[in-house]
Amino acid sequence: MIALLLMLASPVAAQSDAVLLARTCVSERSWAVETAACAAIGAVVRDRMERRGVSFRAALVALAPRLHGCTIDRRRWLCDLDEDAHRPEGWPRSASWERRRSDWLATLDEAVLIVTGELPSPCAEGTARAWGSTEDLERRRSRGYRWVPATCGDARFANHFGRLFRPLETDSE
Repeated sequence: MIALLLMLASPVAAQSDAVLLARTCVSERSWAVETAACAAIGAVVRDRMERRGVSFRAALVALAPRLHGCTIDRRRWLCDLDEDAHRPEGWPRSASWERRRSDWLATLDEAVLIVTGELPSPCAEGTARAWGSTEDLERRRSRGYRWVPATCGDARFANHFGRLFRPLETDSE
């Protein structure tokens, strides 16, 4: 419910699912256009969508509420990445948007393929239900959570993908 309210009250309400996924991919993997990482993120979103009976957009907003609610302080420019590929508001003066514009457009094209189901996840179905950095995983483990890595073949990611189990749970998140 909170994710839905955030979505409706924020500037992302008018954005396509592909734009929101592409923003998430840039936020999570930076500008390295690695199809496997973005497709794995898409698989996590789709898994949550199916398990919770919500839209792709609602699942994505719930997984990255600070980014999609535009409440991030650092890299606020992420919230202004859009289909027209204009220089985002807040883009660092020291960085060349012209250099990154093609990376953004490639990520957006990739996100369209993921959202439409044309680009599958590199991870075995049902094994990627969450993602996080090494620090995220260590913080959760210290609270008693258990992490089971996803089966993603030879794909390499900056983040970890897998299933997160709450303390005392054995088969659900």
